Amino acid sequence: MDRWVEYQQRRIVKKLNVSDKSILDMGCGIGDYLAIFAESMGKGNVAGLDIFTTEMEGIKIYKGTGEKLPFKANSFDIVFEKDAVHHIDDKKKAIAEMKRVAGKEVILVEANLNNGVMAAVVDKKVHHHFSPKTLAELLKGEKFEMFFVEAFPFGSNRILPLKLFNFIPRFISNPIFWLVGKVFDLFENERAAFIVCKIRAK
Repeated sequence: MDRWVEYQQRRIVKKLNVSDKSILDMGCGIGDYLAIFAESMGKGNVAGLDIFTTEMEGIKIYKGTGEKLPFKANSFDIVFEKDAVHHIDDKKKAIAEMKRVAGKEVILVEANLNNGVMAAVVDKKVHHHFSPKTLAELLKGEKFEMFFVEAFPFGSNRILPLKLFNFIPRFISNPIFWLVGKVFDLFENERAAFIVCKIRAK
């Protein structure tokens, strides 16, 4: 995995504090977050779902859509999604489905249009990304907690020099990432790159 991208993903997961629980990653893609969750929870407690089929050794990945999750109620402690809800047409139905399947909470991690970089590059005609205000409007009537994670909006697929981290020793890259994290901590406000919402499922 690309080290810079992995650093950002691990930073987000660390902020979520979801260890020792079962979790479904709704819209898991190729499974980057599944692999990180499995390290602390075990592969048997982690599952994914996406509209495309993919495979990961020891982790079950189902094919399906957010509006109709193929699971019984309370199948997982947590249902998680990263940048999936904004792709779904009936967002309220998807959130209701996530709550139905989650025994404890639903965690949404969505790109933040209050972030200047994100707002400048996102094609708003294609993807209906959120600001803290619009996400709160979508969740009106829900019991939720909102906070923010400042991870740089794009990985080395967009900024090629960041790929250099893949080729330098980790004893050099790790302290750099630690320092970057300390700087990012200063910007975890409503203009951060990502919005996190923890919704009480029951």
